[in-house]
Amino acid sequence: MGQDTRAADVVHLISDDAAWPLEVGRTYRLGRDPHCDICIPHQEVSRAHAEVFYDSTSGWSIRDGRSLNGVYVDGRKVSQASLDGGAGVALGPSPEARCVGLVSMACRCLT
Repeated sequence: MGQDTRAADVVHLISDDAAWPLEVGRTYRLGRDPHCDICIPHQEVSRAHAEVFYDSTSGWSIRDGRSLNGVYVDGRKVSQASLDGGAGVALGPSPEARCVGLVSMACRCLT
């Protein structure tokens, strides 16, 4: 499934209109609130929707922050999941929900 993002490559979380470099050792809050590390201003995204973090065992992972609309990885609703390079992450179930992906080199957003 996609690229292995456990290596020391520069890893980015991307959406259709932005990219954020991620550093091992930090936890990134994703949500609609402008105080989140990664602000995604979309009506289906909760104020504090999810967290992305690095775990030395499983690599980069995402955890739902008890959001109203859930977190979906490659179309499957999850409370927490490892992210392979290129995994599609939807913050909410509808086709209009903002999608993000985790990539380590060439990147694209799964929509």
